[in-house]
Amino acid sequence: PANMRDPIDLAESYAEIADPGGRGLLISTGRRKVSYGEARLIGSPNWANTTRTWDHARVSWRASKLTVDGLFLSPVDINQHGFNRTRLDRRVWGAYASTPALAKGLTTDFYVLRHDQGFAGNLRTNSFGTRLAGKLDGGWAFGFEGIAQTGRAGARDHRAAGWAAAGGGSSSCCLRPSRS
Repeated sequence: PANMRDPIDLAESYAEIADPGGRGLLISTGRRKVSYGEARLIGSPNWANTTRTWDHARVSWRASKLTVDGLFLSPVDINQHGFNRTRLDRRVWGAYASTPALAKGLTTDFYVLRHDQGFAGNLRTNSFGTRLAGKLDGGWAFGFEGIAQTGRAGARDHRAAGWAAAGGGSSSCCLRPSRS
């Protein structure tokens, strides 16, 4: 199947215009791997056999404590017998804001995204979500993401909500060699 192999293709090719200082306006367009948050909604997971790429247009404003992205994404389908092609009948667009290091080791994201599938509007969903992630003392880390959706799937109304949480870490505080 196509999700198991992609013999040859152009995975990334994009242009970016940005302030070299890392702040201010950034404009990007082309084909690239894109990941937001934990890559649950929009991402190129590292564990997949083939990578997920997107044709995109993005305008970002970057400040010291806030980054806001206006984005338009269309997934690229894998074609085992030729070059991969974008699917403009499937698109995600909206705004994604991130506050890196709002507090010590804490990151928060907020997003409003629209997903359209099919030129006739077979699927139209609006996603509203937030993500909170951080590192705690002692090598522990956590993440929480919540999302609510509204829209239509064909002729039916669509309402959904979900959340994901993760935590973990490691500590070597209690393993000490003994002396004899």
